[in-house]
Amino acid sequence: MNSVNGVNGGNGVAGGTTRGRGARARRLLLAPLAALALLLTGTACQDDEPEQPRFTDADAGAPVEVTAGESFLLALEENPSIGWEWTVIDPEPDEAVVRADGDRYESDGDEPGTGGTRLLRFEAVAAGETEITVTRLFRGEYEPETDLVFDIRVVDAG
Repeated sequence: MNSVNGVNGGNGVAGGTTRGRGARARRLLLAPLAALALLLTGTACQDDEPEQPRFTDADAGAPVEVTAGESFLLALEENPSIGWEWTVIDPEPDEAVVRADGDRYESDGDEPGTGGTRLLRFEAVAAGETEITVTRLFRGEYEPETDLVFDIRVVDAG
């Protein structure tokens, strides 16, 4: 057995290695368990978020109403694995009325080629009216026939 700094096994414990290996094994086991606990805690917090109004392509072209201060989603079917992706285009919505607040993709499954839903999140800032125009790009190419216009009406809370 090699000796480091005159201590058998190099574990900092004179006279053997059992105690040092046990402590190291516990540290190695505790780190992933702590990470898993944090991950599960974060997931639980996400479930506590209030339900947000969702609008789909079926809502395009008709007025939709949201309350100032709340967030809402445009939920649009998408399949980026074959080249289809939704994006907001000009004219952009009036930021005094609504503000873009991120987007994410939720897959419908793990199989290759499976589609899903693009969730475009917006915050209703203040009372007013604006339009959100989105288009579905095919492999990055603009096809105007896929444009959808959402007529957003934000009303005061109360």
